[in-house]
Amino acid sequence: MFKAPIEGAVKTRLAQSIGAKKALEVYRSLGRRQFQAASDAEDLEVRFAPDDAKPLMLEWLGEGACLVPQGAGDLGERMGRAVKQAFEEPDIEGVLLIGADCPSLDSAALAEAESVLRKTEIVVGPASDGGYYLLGLRQENASLFEDIPWGSEDVLEITLDRCRKVGAKAALLEQREDVDDISSLQRQRASLDPYLGRRLFG
Repeated sequence: MFKAPIEGAVKTRLAQSIGAKKALEVYRSLGRRQFQAASDAEDLEVRFAPDDAKPLMLEWLGEGACLVPQGAGDLGERMGRAVKQAFEEPDIEGVLLIGADCPSLDSAALAEAESVLRKTEIVVGPASDGGYYLLGLRQENASLFEDIPWGSEDVLEITLDRCRKVGAKAALLEQREDVDDISSLQRQRASLDPYLGRRLFG
């Protein structure tokens, strides 16, 4: 689930510290890295917003990316739609949802998430800010996307509570940190593209 790389529309909290142009550079770097980390996955799909941004997405990720507009609604509606449509395809046994914000989510971590999902109904990658960087499902579960205070520190706990209420077993992965502001950017500096890191930090 990617936002299109539009200056002023991505990494807005980070932009308050380093400016919108540099925040866009960070986002573009994180997104390219995440796309490459997931590139070995079968049926990899990039859902993007806004819906008219396909030319920007192609310029960013290349012609080989399978690009699908996210459509209308809040984040929960858009993620729920992506999951529903994925399970409408034949032979889909599970779906992993990720974003572009977690620089330590590499191909090995994604392979681990896929392996865990084969053994349980739901897999969640908890983020240090109270959200999650990954959500995996073996079947559609609309309750995980409805009436969630997206962007708050309660997202993870509410999601796990919803799992408990429907009797679904959820496995937790290693906690990781998203890059959302200058403090998290500095802590995750080692995971950034070295050239970008030098430009940002000298």
